[in-house]
Amino acid sequence: MKSCYICLGSNYEQGKHIEMARKQLKKHFPNIYFATEELTKPIMCNRKESFINQVALFQTDVTQNDLVGLLKKIEEQCGRNVCDKLQEIVRIDIDLLIYNNNIIKPNDICRDYVKRGMIELKNITFNL
Repeated sequence: MKSCYICLGSNYEQGKHIEMARKQLKKHFPNIYFATEELTKPIMCNRKESFINQVALFQTDVTQNDLVGLLKKIEEQCGRNVCDKLQEIVRIDIDLLIYNNNIIKPNDICRDYVKRGMIELKNITFNL
């Protein structure tokens, strides 16, 4: 089993979209654990709405490429679409941060809210 850290983010109807994503993730990864949600200011975005961000940890046998594809599919199921991008609307964004100790998003894991979420989840033990 591979341990994976992901980060969820939303700046549009944030609570609704984060909850939708969590439900979808729980269907695919019943052993998923979520850190505390954090309200954050936008980074590299002109929209003024704050983001809700949340780090999660789970284990899976899914390959890295298949996992990234599944996360994109969940984003689409939660309403993410190309048209929103022009308006900087992020209904939901789910990024794979770490896959089996391999850092996928080195810039993201340096963000304070991501560090706090990872620290919160670091002592999770999985019952398999």
